[in-house]
Amino acid sequence: MHFKYHSIVLLVMSLASNCFAAPDKVLYELQEKCAKRMESVFKPEEKDVKGVITYSYFNHFSVTLNRCFVKEVMRIYPANPSMTSVIHTIFDVNEGTEQAIFDKNPISGKVNACRVGEKLCSTEEAFEIGIKRFMEN
Repeated sequence: MHFKYHSIVLLVMSLASNCFAAPDKVLYELQEKCAKRMESVFKPEEKDVKGVITYSYFNHFSVTLNRCFVKEVMRIYPANPSMTSVIHTIFDVNEGTEQAIFDKNPISGKVNACRVGEKLCSTEEAFEIGIKRFMEN
């Protein structure tokens, strides 16, 4: 009887782990698809005529929104350092729409733009809080 009990427990545990493995695999595949979509849409150029622009990209598949988002961080280093800018933009990759933007001069600290959805913001902290719905599950 003791052997049967352990066999049943092992069977239940095995079935339970298989139930969780499938959603993990689906999520992984969605994340992979999101990363490939980002790579096909975003092809940054490293330099422009007036200065140097660098890009960084971070993709995220939001399970709650069922959407693929990309955070683009563009750093602009013009000849005049006082005009330096760091711009964070959130894009919905499938729709090709801008969901949020934050533009700040890291030298002066001046915020040039801050918006999440239709809501305006004034600080980097407010921007980061607002974009959590896009970049976190």
